[in-house]
Amino acid sequence: MSFTRLQTTDPDLVRLLRESAPEALRRVAYSVARACLECVGLPYVILTSALARIHDGSAEDDLDDQISDLVAELDRRTWEIQDRVEAGIATQDIPLVGAIARQALGKA
Repeated sequence: MSFTRLQTTDPDLVRLLRESAPEALRRVAYSVARACLECVGLPYVILTSALARIHDGSAEDDLDDQISDLVAELDRRTWEIQDRVEAGIATQDIPLVGAIARQALGKA
């Protein structure tokens, strides 16, 4: 598992993640995903289903294509927003994902 970008901003969190058991990493993934969905309020049933799968620890692949399509669409929209931020006609607010991950690991 690569944490290259996170390593530059929070090397201690990367160390904690690398030392964590798979079940702890699943809890982190679930907590971060849930917090992000709550923060941005994405009303997509596919994301709710995927979140339930992460929580339950199931690894079914039937959602992969739908999630990939949604990610591609959201990525396109994100770049549009970034263009607006750079043009000075929008602002950017980034959630504190590291704090959420630490809380899920019980290392807050």
